[in-house]
Amino acid sequence: MTELAYAREDIMLHDITIPKGAVVIACISSANHDPEIFENPDVFDIERSPNKHLGFGSGIHACLGAPLARMEAKIALTNLLKRNPNLRLAVDPSEIEVETTPGIHSYKCLPVVLE
Repeated sequence: MTELAYAREDIMLHDITIPKGAVVIACISSANHDPEIFENPDVFDIERSPNKHLGFGSGIHACLGAPLARMEAKIALTNLLKRNPNLRLAVDPSEIEVETTPGIHSYKCLPVVLE
């Protein structure tokens, strides 16, 4: 998702001045892709550690539904793997293409073998 806003005042950010009135686009899909924070940020690594991702916000902006979403994901993935213990990719990982939709990081498709 991309949010459009305007700078309310001149602001200096990383040695760059954003002048009052300039269009500012906050592209939240860039969250969790900072190479200074995440090693290989564009590689999906379910075991990444440490993993200080921003998926559910933090502080006063923390998502109230995060515990429910985590529980639902755990139940869904546990059942998927119980029913398909040999779940695997149907193609070589190098063949998986990243979707280029602005503001969203996803895959065009994720072919798997369910056994």
